[in-house]
Amino acid sequence: MRDKEVSYFTYDQELQNLYLDSQENRWNVETATDWSLPIQVGDDEKEALKVIVHHAACNEHLSLQSLGPGLARYIQHYNLSHCISAFTEEEARHAYAFGKYFEKLTDRKLPQLLKPEAEDIAIFKKLNKASLISPGGVALVAVLIETVGCSTFEYLYSKITEPVLSRLLGAILTDEKRHVRICSTAYKLFHNTGSSYEARRNRIILTIARQHLYREERFESKYFKAVDKIGSSREMVDHVKARICSVLSDIDPELGKTAKAVL
Repeated sequence: MRDKEVSYFTYDQELQNLYLDSQENRWNVETATDWSLPIQVGDDEKEALKVIVHHAACNEHLSLQSLGPGLARYIQHYNLSHCISAFTEEEARHAYAFGKYFEKLTDRKLPQLLKPEAEDIAIFKKLNKASLISPGGVALVAVLIETVGCSTFEYLYSKITEPVLSRLLGAILTDEKRHVRICSTAYKLFHNTGSSYEARRNRIILTIARQHLYREERFESKYFKAVDKIGSSREMVDHVKARICSVLSDIDPELGKTAKAVL
C-alpha cells in the first residue's frame, strides 16, 4: 500500500474519532455553568468583560458565515461532513452561550443584529478572498481562524477568574480544540501536497494573517484595551502566534517554518 493511501485511512479514521468525540462530549448551555451565581466584579472588569464577551459572540457568528460556504465543498466526504455538521452546531452554541452571559452581565439583551468590529470583518473578507485561490486555501484559512479563536480563548481562560464565564470558557475550549484538529486533519487529508504552488499560496494567506495580528493600530482598539484590563493584549497575540506555528508545524514541518518566518 502506498504511503498516500496509508495517510488517507489514518486521517479518515481521525475524522471519525473526532466526530464521535463531539457527540460523546455534547454539553448544554443551560447546565454548563451555574447561572444562579451572581457576577461579582469591579466596574473596570465588568466593562472589559462586556467588550470581550460581545466580541466573542460576534466572531463566533462571523466564523460561521465565513467558513460555512467553503467547508460545504467537503459535504460529500462522509466523516468530514459529519464533523462539519457538529462543528457548525457547536459554533452556534458558543455564540448563544456568550450572548446569554452578556445578558446576565449587563441586564440587557444582546442585539439581534450583531456588529463585529470593522477590522474583523475586513480580515475575514481578505482571508476568504485569498482562500478562493484553491480548495487548499479554504482549508488553511479554516485552520487559521479556528486556531486564532481557540488560542485566544485559551489566553482569556487563563486570566478570567469570574466563575460563571470561566466555566463556560472551559466547555467552549473543549470544542474549539476539536475544531482545530478537524480543520488540520482535513488539510492533511486533502491538501498537503508539498508543491511549490501550495507553498506560495500558504505564504500569501499567512502574510494576510500577520497583517491582522500585528498591526500596531490593533492594540489601540476597544477590544485589545479591554483585554489589557484583565491581562496583556500583546501577551495574548504572542500566545496566538505560538499556537499557529505549533498547529501548522504539526500539519507539515515546512509549513511551520514558513509560519515562523512570516508571522
